[in-house]
Amino acid sequence: MPTSTAIGSRQAARAARRPARGDHSGGAIPDANTYDVVLWPEETKVGSIEEDWAIESSAGDIFQLGNTAWRIRRIEAGRVLVEDARGQPPSIPFWLGEAPARTRELSTRSPTCVPRSMRGSRARSTPT
Repeated sequence: MPTSTAIGSRQAARAARRPARGDHSGGAIPDANTYDVVLWPEETKVGSIEEDWAIESSAGDIFQLGNTAWRIRRIEAGRVLVEDARGQPPSIPFWLGEAPARTRELSTRSPTCVPRSMRGSRARSTPT
């Protein structure tokens, strides 16, 4: 039976033959897939939106970003040129979350997760 020193030496030798992770993957950080939102004509970046939403949008669309409604003037590679929509009603851009979506099973079981003490509280608080 090999000793722990012999096993450790083989593992160290095996690890030394493998390239470092930075050499293997190039150390690249994956793209976030966002488009910059740029105020026209000042060329000031005011935020960013998801690539999918930007691609599905058109010039003239109005959307909310922060506390301002913006009108799209033009969509270019990697950026969306906008102007102040001056109070026009906006849509809300969608984004892709980092966490997985809620499963169908969780959605159907959610009502059963409410404590019994809270289930009747709505009925009791209803005026007669």
